Amino acid sequence: MATTAGRSAAHRSVLIAMVLALGTLTIDATIVRVALPAIQRDLDISDVAQQCVVNAYLLTLGIFVVAGGRLGDLLGRRRVFLAGLALFTAASVVSGLAPSGGVLLAARAVQGIGAAVMMPGCTAIVTDAYAGEHLGHAMGIMAGTAAAGLSIGPLLGGVLIEVLSWRWIFFVNVPIAAVAALLTLRNVPESRRPDAPPIDIHGLAMLGVGLGALTLGVMQAQVWGWGSLATLSLIAAGALGLAAFVAVELRAEVPLVDVRMLRARAFAAANAIGFFAQFVITGLVVLLALYLQNVLGHTALTAGVMLLPLTLPVLISSPVAGRLADRISPRTIVGTGMTLLTIGTFAIGAAARSGSYWPMLPALVVVGGGFAAVLTSMTTAIMAAAPSDDRGMVSGVYTTARDIGASLGVAIMGTLLATFEAARLDTDGAARIEDARVHAVLAGAPSASHDPVAVRLAADVFEHAFATTLQITALAAGIGAVLAWTLLERTRPATAPRA
Repeated sequence: MATTAGRSAAHRSVLIAMVLALGTLTIDATIVRVALPAIQRDLDISDVAQQCVVNAYLLTLGIFVVAGGRLGDLLGRRRVFLAGLALFTAASVVSGLAPSGGVLLAARAVQGIGAAVMMPGCTAIVTDAYAGEHLGHAMGIMAGTAAAGLSIGPLLGGVLIEVLSWRWIFFVNVPIAAVAALLTLRNVPESRRPDAPPIDIHGLAMLGVGLGALTLGVMQAQVWGWGSLATLSLIAAGALGLAAFVAVELRAEVPLVDVRMLRARAFAAANAIGFFAQFVITGLVVLLALYLQNVLGHTALTAGVMLLPLTLPVLISSPVAGRLADRISPRTIVGTGMTLLTIGTFAIGAAARSGSYWPMLPALVVVGGGFAAVLTSMTTAIMAAAPSDDRGMVSGVYTTARDIGASLGVAIMGTLLATFEAARLDTDGAARIEDARVHAVLAGAPSASHDPVAVRLAADVFEHAFATTLQITALAAGIGAVLAWTLLERTRPATAPRA
């Protein structure tokens, strides 16, 4: 009895440490989104650079996270996790002190590298501790932590911006990370894979070139145009880089990512679903934050409160979905979640045409609940089915798929929004008002808020573009729903007995 109680206490200590660390990452990812208008005004950066504040973090996280998992297998998961946490914290301080947009973007990229190093270990450490019948419950708590970050981030960001400044959204990471590091040193045992292979540097380089060029090309399309030579060249370079990555990995003796795993139907489908779910939710939150502040004129704090109906359902339903994941098939839970995400995204787009926040409210709740079901159940199914020696790589591949989805979601949805805004201005607004005055409102320029004609036209332009963008984006969620209902397993994943 004492031994069982001692083991339970040790498991809880490990889980608490990882929950704090994961909470730091998720809060940082979401807290930035509500701060984008303030950052843009203070540092005088462009719309594309504003998107890069989000994507600099997501891209480096997506590129390096697989290497982070391999590094943990090779050198020790606790050691690598702590190194990543230290790098992430140092970059947070630099981000808060950034005197220019360039410094901020560089620091955000380093933050992503730190997060990439620590995140796979975070999931693998919990899986090692709960490698039995309670894995679904533990993963539900982890997903609930991610959900808490989604919920707390925008609201905390609004409070910090109103009371202090946007710089404090980065400084807040420091005390949380310090507590997480202390608990990890005291409670988390070291674990590694003795025969772990070295990191495939060539594959990592090709992955970085491919993802970086593709994302930059999509974002710059709103400035250069989709048909420009520069845009097409970047997108082509990205596609070639990703093709080269696959070719390198297929020939590598010990690949960074065993792309042959994608031949397994359920594994490939799970990663694709994670991609589409994150694509939709990340782009949606970024655009909503801009809409609430720059167009409807709400403060950062009010915008954070208004985002709660989207994020709170994730916090509430994630633990429930985690328990259900131990009893119900992934197909049922994830298929239902992606269906709700599809319906809710389309409904938000339809409600946006009303010119008011309140008609969106029910659809925001639907989207939040659907995303929670997907997030929890997919993580549980993938990690439970992974062999112990490959959990770092499997976690990294899944995280990469989601982060690529998030990064491209921000880039593609932002570019679609800008394209539809320009089309709306050409059709309805050019004869009545100068485009520059409307763009000033859309960018949140303080002086523009005193121009009532520009404010009204900007609201019409954004609402039309926002609605059209979301209704197109709902197709991505719909693809994920089809994949879930047709390709995922009908039975719940088997779990290994606890050691």
